[in-house]
Amino acid sequence: MNELENVSKIKRENLDEKSYLKTLIEEAYKSQMINDEDIKNMQIQIFELLDERVYKYNGTESSSIRKEIMEQINASNYYTISLYLKKFKNPEDAVNMLKTKGLKEAYYSGRKRIDRLLNIIKVMYIKIKQNKPI
Repeated sequence: MNELENVSKIKRENLDEKSYLKTLIEEAYKSQMINDEDIKNMQIQIFELLDERVYKYNGTESSSIRKEIMEQINASNYYTISLYLKKFKNPEDAVNMLKTKGLKEAYYSGRKRIDRLLNIIKVMYIKIKQNKPI
């Protein structure tokens, strides 16, 4: 066997599509790609992002919100980050991105991706609506 085989530390089939970020972090930890300090830094980043999103939700009003709303915002953050991370063919690349650029960068990149997809859908809707007889 003369060719070097690319052995992945994280198997994509071990990653849950609905809990992608969570399972990616778990698998990265199991494979020792990240350590306790990395986990702690990611938790801090998650809380900072949640704080930022809650502030945007409330505006200049108080920072208190119902628990259910906070959970929905947090789930939205996880979804947006996961959407971006799924674009990486190799899960290790997604982990390296998180380690080098952070969760906030992944969130904003995911947000841009969602905005692009929404724009595509809007254009398609307009085109379909124009072709539909009244």
